[in-house]
Amino acid sequence: RLRNGIYFWSAGRGWGTFELQEKTVTLKVTGGHLTISRLRLPGHSGAITIDGRDAERDGDVILLGERKTLNAGDQLVLASYG
Repeated sequence: RLRNGIYFWSAGRGWGTFELQEKTVTLKVTGGHLTISRLRLPGHSGAITIDGRDAERDGDVILLGERKTLNAGDQLVLASYG
């Protein structure tokens, strides 16, 4: 399980940071772009919202419902509750 902190990521044509806090995860795109439809968060259970809307999950995989393209400067915020 990851500890709270800020981590670098790179995938495909994008890169940025992944910030993990006790109740929130923030995925920021610093350069390029990232197209994403799901995100695996091992060790995080319970209900999740994405940008304020309830999200579905399949085990430790958060399903975004539709493919999202995040460009440089964009971020995706996931919050757990319950």
